[in-house]
Amino acid sequence: MSAPAAPAGLGIWPVRAETEPLADGLALALGGVLHRPWATGQVQREAFAQAFHGARSWVLIGATGIAVRFLAGLPRSKHSDPAVVVLDDAARFAVALLGGHEGAVTPWPTGWPASPVRCRWLPPRPRP
Repeated sequence: MSAPAAPAGLGIWPVRAETEPLADGLALALGGVLHRPWATGQVQREAFAQAFHGARSWVLIGATGIAVRFLAGLPRSKHSDPAVVVLDDAARFAVALLGGHEGAVTPWPTGWPASPVRCRWLPPRPRP
């Protein structure tokens, strides 16, 4: 029995066809594989679920809420899941949803057009 295939590198998933030029530019600059979900005829969430574990990391271009719905039920372990970064349609902001440390999102990749939105846990402040 052969070992399972190692996941490919970076997958780029634009949610809307209008962001394909941005996605294409990212694929070229970062060496990623561009997915065109509107071209498959599948429901996007189902298509993403099938592709999710086939990449080491993902850039989803669209709203964070859509990305959260796409990811529902897919993560298994922070040690093996792909990193997921959500990039807004204007390529201004990027949020690491999965894999901020374990998934190789940190340090932030060079060549990204967006500013990272960094979120981290802080202990609660005492109330006065």
